[in-house]
Amino acid sequence: MNASLPWYLVLFYGEPEQSLRMQVFDFLGSWLVSLDHPFIIVGDFNQVEFSSDKLSAKTGSIAGAMSFHNWRVEHELVDIPFKGPRFTWCNNRKGFRRVYERIDKAYGSKDWFSNFPNTGVKHFPIQISDHAPIELCFNLVKNSCKKPYEIESWNLHNEECTSPFRLVRKLAFIRNMLRKWSIDKRKSWSKEWDCFDERIVEAMDYTIISGNSDLAVQVNNEGRAGRNFILGIKDFAGNWTYDPICIGNLFYSHFYGIYNPISDDYVVALSTTPASSNTIIFPRLAEFDVLFQRLGALKSPGPDGYPALFFQKCWHFVKNDVISAVLNILNSGLVVTRCITNRMSRVMSYLVGEFQNAFVVGRHIGDNVILAHEAIQNINKHFLGIVGSLLLRPI
Repeated sequence: MNASLPWYLVLFYGEPEQSLRMQVFDFLGSWLVSLDHPFIIVGDFNQVEFSSDKLSAKTGSIAGAMSFHNWRVEHELVDIPFKGPRFTWCNNRKGFRRVYERIDKAYGSKDWFSNFPNTGVKHFPIQISDHAPIELCFNLVKNSCKKPYEIESWNLHNEECTSPFRLVRKLAFIRNMLRKWSIDKRKSWSKEWDCFDERIVEAMDYTIISGNSDLAVQVNNEGRAGRNFILGIKDFAGNWTYDPICIGNLFYSHFYGIYNPISDDYVVALSTTPASSNTIIFPRLAEFDVLFQRLGALKSPGPDGYPALFFQKCWHFVKNDVISAVLNILNSGLVVTRCITNRMSRVMSYLVGEFQNAFVVGRHIGDNVILAHEAIQNINKHFLGIVGSLLLRPI
């Protein structure tokens, strides 16, 4: 501690009323500008800045947190680290209504740690009051913890490591923001469902009392659709067909082409396929556009939690980062499975038999299930007396 340097100690109490809180912060900020020496502010701010400083059963955004954070950044205030229990206030309620927050804290000027580097705040347990006592220390002994891995300088200068790292960090940031947005939306949707449930109960009561089920039918139609029917389908040329007979013929021709191959001679040596030596070269930039548009939009996401739909919708934003990361991995000797799959799809028709339905573009593993279901249903429908049908499965 530099004993010869003058400094200011500001004791502060935040406005309890949310609507007036920022007015008090703005007044404090205008007064801090006049201070010509390092200063530290200690007190009850009555405002949580980060979600990690609040523990409650409710989730979502914190009222006033963003405004307070912008005010603190604008005045270049530094959060003083603390030691001890994380939360300094409790509403002393029971069960799910109990809330913990860190609102008693200290902030220093931007030059505070240059003169008092070991400053810290010691938190004591919440015992008598709803607030925990805090102590300002100028030589605080930090909590011992496992030292994290330090990024060495060669990591930052090595281009092979930077592009995937940047992509992962950006995706992680977006995922956290989308999670917060989804939680907020889920709350509003749950309220709409609660209203719908109330209408269902009202319709049931009305039906029992009056004997008229019109209201119940109306609410039922609002909440769930009727049975699904195939009213139209696109043919192979992309034209819509609405005639039931034509729809049946399209289904028949589709499955007939799958299960009745033209030739049984489908095993072709790889050396006789028309694939050129270009199959092995690194992907061109235009190939990435085609590759990501062919991905299943709503298939199971990868370890990053993002379905392919995210990259397809936001491709013009994430394109450069994704391409840089993929090329970086390819150049380092690893394999990007989707690029390899895209290249192999050019020769798949020469390697896989026409009876194979799974893992081939244009064929679906569910076709077998649909065909078996329709065949059994057809047998059950036309069963009459002692005359029946038989399904044979070749081995």
